[in-house]
Amino acid sequence: MLFFLLISGLKISEIDTKKTPNQGISKSAINAVFSGICGVLISLLVVGLNGGKSAGWSIGLMFLPNVPLIFCLSGGKSLIQHFSLRLVLYFNGCIPWNYARFLDYCTERLFLQRVGGRYRFIHKLLQDHFAQMEFKRDSR
Repeated sequence: MLFFLLISGLKISEIDTKKTPNQGISKSAINAVFSGICGVLISLLVVGLNGGKSAGWSIGLMFLPNVPLIFCLSGGKSLIQHFSLRLVLYFNGCIPWNYARFLDYCTERLFLQRVGGRYRFIHKLLQDHFAQMEFKRDSR
């Protein structure tokens, strides 16, 4: 439980400007993997400090099932949700697989303007046109 409190207290509250596509998801993945590895190492450390005695193994093995929880609390949940949404949208024909490349292509053609890690329509008329369009599925 102390480990959860330490992780929740280590959040940095500075504003980050996004410079690359999926920068936030990449950081979440790094945080989640790092926290999961730390959880495994702490459980092994508890076993090692007790010399591998039965009490050390039982305490270490009690902590080990919490590793997926640590993974989810430290960014893994966002990572899973992001990837699941991308899969659903791709397989339903709503977006291309490499969405960042598609957005960059639209930026080169002057349909979109990139502002930091976000995109916006350059022309208000184009934005209104797409907002009023009826959604049609891709036939696959």
